[in-house]
Parts: sequence; structure tokens; C-alpha cells
Amino acid sequence: MKYLLPLLLLVLIGCPNPPDPEEDRDTTITLELIDTWTTTVTLKISVTDTTKSWGFALSQNDSIVQIDAVAGSDTTIIDGGLDPNRDYTYIAYFTENGEIQDSSQALTVTTMDTTSHGFAGEVDILGLYGSRLRDVVIIDENNIWVVGIIIMPDPDSSYNGTGKENFNAAHWDGNEWTYHAFGAGSVELDDILYFADDDIWVCSGAPMHWDGGEWTLYHLWDMGILTPDEGGVIKAWGMSSSDIHFVGGKGTIVHYDGTTFTKIASGTNVDLIDIDGTPDGEYMYAIAYKNTNWWGNQVLEYKDNNWEVIYEIDNLLQGSDDYGAVFNVSIYADTAYISTFVGLWKYNIITKSSTFIASSTYDDKDEYFQTERVIAASSNNVFMVSTYCEVAHFNGVSWTVSDIVTQTFGAGNAWSKSADYTGELFSIVGYIQNPPGAFIMRGKYE
Repeated sequence: MKYLLPLLLLVLIGCPNPPDPEEDRDTTITLELIDTWTTTVTLKISVTDTTKSWGFALSQNDSIVQIDAVAGSDTTIIDGGLDPNRDYTYIAYFTENGEIQDSSQALTVTTMDTTSHGFAGEVDILGLYGSRLRDVVIIDENNIWVVGIIIMPDPDSSYNGTGKENFNAAHWDGNEWTYHAFGAGSVELDDILYFADDDIWVCSGAPMHWDGGEWTLYHLWDMGILTPDEGGVIKAWGMSSSDIHFVGGKGTIVHYDGTTFTKIASGTNVDLIDIDGTPDGEYMYAIAYKNTNWWGNQVLEYKDNNWEVIYEIDNLLQGSDDYGAVFNVSIYADTAYISTFVGLWKYNIITKSSTFIASSTYDDKDEYFQTERVIAASSNNVFMVSTYCEVAHFNGVSWTVSDIVTQTFGAGNAWSKSADYTGELFSIVGYIQNPPGAFIMRGKYE
């Protein structure tokens, strides 16, 4: 409910310990913006004098939208029900016994605009039967890398006498695809982590690094980092080549600091299939997967230099106090976006609060939505790519599901394995059955 500003003087603010009117106190109050979204803004109200509880009122466009009492030095306010791409002016007031003692500087914020649901793109087929693309990274429209296994014709059988040649990566330069064999070209690659043209990491059980001149394979077992019965690494996350976390089978986590690989205790022996982190590396989240008991899963959290399991489930579907089996994670700002079999779980890293969006909200064709990748480019630009190449997109206000790959190849004929988004550019990779081969769909949301 909004109150007209003049009526504020008639409202008595309830405080746990009412201040002594004869006692002087610093009534300076400040207001700052924490975050904006399409329909909400998050604000922090602070005071200098925290010796006693204090009251405040918050106005939005000259109308009071909240009145409350605070015991600490600050409080966080979320004002919702706003319109996208609109200016709102806020002022915070320090109040005592219903009277204004001080006011903050006016703060004008603009809510985020919605992003576009409209997509235009094309699909390329790479390789022959048995080819699969497992990951993609978009640098720009003239610089795209994909990895997996790509089987190409070898008419003179000069490669190995089979009439086929294996590659495990391909590069798009804006005009054509060129094929590459990283390490042993017959080894299928699971993941690519790109920092620069001369600083690329890929995973195939063991990590490999490209320095612009040559590839270096780090065989973690031969190096004594892992024992023979421990799993290899299939995913990597980091902000630079001097700080990377690799995850993989049997709960394996290995950290690389630019010089040394170190095994890290994960707290689980379940296969780790995905990882993402905050830009400062203070928090990371990994997804653990076991294909038993209807795909039991775990979510691991890294904070204070320690990994721990914060969520575990042995059932594919949603229960009374859980979010169903989890598949992928993507972090934006203070929120981990975790895709599940029955919806999207938004987990606030700081407050540990959760919001759940049921898959029926965005997918009216199926109650369930198994994903291969979730991408939170921003709070008003979230993508979830299903195993069957459907793309659920949130633009800040509404969801839409598109299936451009299925429209191209037919239902049940294509399977996605990963996706990437950079700016307006979006891409899905995977494989198709007929015509057999790997595919990459690339295009723009406009």
C-alpha cells in the first residue's frame, strides 16, 4: 500500500526501544541502490547512529511505499510491482515518533527493459554418423569454437585406412568451419574454456592447454594428482589460467593456480557434471549426478575455501521440500540459477533464500523440462536448453519456448549437449540422427 507523503506525520512508527526525545542522536540516513530488475529494485537504507533502534519510511515518486523499524545499522528493501524501463525516484526518511528527522538524497533508478524473444539463426551439420558436439564458446560472430568428436570423410584413407578422419574441435571464422585435432584427435572433448586465442583449455578426462603454439596435456594420474580409481575431469570454470577449478567423475575437483595442480576435497563421490562461479571466485557451485534411483543429484557450494553438499535428492521429481533432480547451474550477480527436472531454482548466494519457477510456467507442452544447459546472462535474459533442443527464454517479464532445431530436423531427431550466449549471439550444439552428424545452431536474439 502507498501512503501520501503528508500523511506520514500521522503514522506512529513502532520501535522496540523508543528513543528518548531529549537525547541527541545522529539522524543522518542514506539510501543506495543494490540492484535493479525489470519489475523490482533492491535498495539499502543505512544510518550513522546505531545505538538504538530507529524508524524509517521510504517514498517512491512522492508516495510512501514502506514504513518500518530497524534494530541494526541498515536494512535491505525490495520494491516490486514496477514497470520495465521506467524511472522511479526514491527518498528514505529517518523518523522518530512519527515525525521526519532527516531525509536522504533523492535516488532515481531505471528498471531494466525486457529483452527480445525473437530469434533468427541457421543450423550447420558437421561430420558424419557418430559425430557429436558437446560444448561451444562464442567470442564474437566471426570467432566460435565447438568441441566434441567430429568424424570427417577421408577419401584416400590416408588418415588410418578407414576412409574416415577424426577431429575433436572446429572453428568458425565468419565464413567457414576449419577442423582441428587437439591432442589425440580421436579423443572426444567434453568442455572448452576460452580466455584468449593463445589461452584455451579443453577437457577430455584430463585437461589440455593451448598457448598459441602447442597443446599441453596434463595427465593427472601420471602426475600423481589423482589415483587410478579416481575419475577424470570433464568441466572447468575459472576467470584466468592462474585460477581454474576442474570437476569430474567420482566427486573429483582439481584446482590449477597457473603452476600447480592440487586435488581438493569435494565432500562427495558422485560424478560432477557442471560448475560455475562468481567473478571474484568467492563462491562456486557444482552439480553432482548419479544415474541411479531416478537420477539422484547433489548441489555443492564453495565458500570460505571449502566445498560442501547443500542439496541432495534421490528422486527425479519434486518432493514436498525440494526442487527435484538438478542438472545445470549458471551464476549472475548474487543468484545461482539451477535448472531442475521440474523447473528453475533461483538460489540467492548471500541470503540463502530460494525462489522456484515451475516448468509449467514456461513450457505448456510438457510438465517436465530436462536441460543440458542454463545460461543466466542477466536477470532479464535467462536461457534453458532442453535435451531435445527446446529453448526456454525469460526476457524479464515473460517466458517463451522455441524449437528452431526441431523445426529443422523434426521432433525426436536432435539432441542438444550445450549452448552459449554472448551479447545478442546464441548457439546450441549437439547431434542429429538423420541426416547423421553433429550440429550447431547459431544466430541472434533480436
